[in-house]
Amino acid sequence: MSFSPAKVVSILLAEFGVPDDNDAPTREEKKIARRFAAILRDGAAASIDVETDEILGSDVSTDDESDWDHCYDEGEENSSTTHQNVIHFDTTAVTVTKDIQHYRSSSKGYRSLSSMGARCRWIRNDDHLRKLRRIENEQQEALETKARRSLQMKRIAALLHEEMREKMAAGWIPLLIDLLVSFSEL
Repeated sequence: MSFSPAKVVSILLAEFGVPDDNDAPTREEKKIARRFAAILRDGAAASIDVETDEILGSDVSTDDESDWDHCYDEGEENSSTTHQNVIHFDTTAVTVTKDIQHYRSSSKGYRSLSSMGARCRWIRNDDHLRKLRRIENEQQEALETKARRSLQMKRIAALLHEEMREKMAAGWIPLLIDLLVSFSEL
């Protein structure tokens, strides 16, 4: 199936219609039209990667539904909030949980930069994708660390329980200070 820029333009005309006035287009309108034309030329040359498993139509989130606040200036990530799934770009806080889920929801296990940029507007280049993957890895490591610590605490509790059971079977009556000493030896 070949890409037809004319079909895309007809879809856009059906969506937005033809202007009623005969006024010349503004500078901003011309700039946006040039951008659309460049995108259509890239599409005709097959240099744009389009995900075939993306949801199209009314299910696509709009600016009103989006949980992302517009931010045009990049900032540096605030490491103190990374564990809370939030990245700060200047004064804008971006929640990355949904972005990571969208990134991994493709049949390939990941999505392209163009696909991610369309859904998550703060992702504009490969560095942003690397930052998203790094945050995902940090979250996974945090979960593994939490599970490992939980397992260690269970082992310590089992050892303490066994030691206390042996001492009480031998007739020892535990006092709080004895419990603290026993626990500190573990």
